[in-house]
Amino acid sequence: HALRNMATNVKGLIVPDGSSIVFELLQNGAPVPGFTITYGPGEFGIKSVLAGPIAFVIQDTLDIRVTVSGNIATPVNVSATVGVE
Repeated sequence: HALRNMATNVKGLIVPDGSSIVFELLQNGAPVPGFTITYGPGEFGIKSVLAGPIAFVIQDTLDIRVTVSGNIATPVNVSATVGVE
């Protein structure tokens, strides 16, 4: 199998000045090169990356790590998807 792409959606919030939201795909705990999406000040909505193919096997663990910094104090409605083949 192979990882092909990743998409994220930040809904109901425009990232405020001095803040950011970073999405990283992890494979067995390590960041997957090319599978990072960053939202900076004034950004929101859908973003995507096309990277890979990055091979994986059924036993691999895939996680999405989200790091928020700055002045985001309210809950944020987000979603993420990863395309595989």
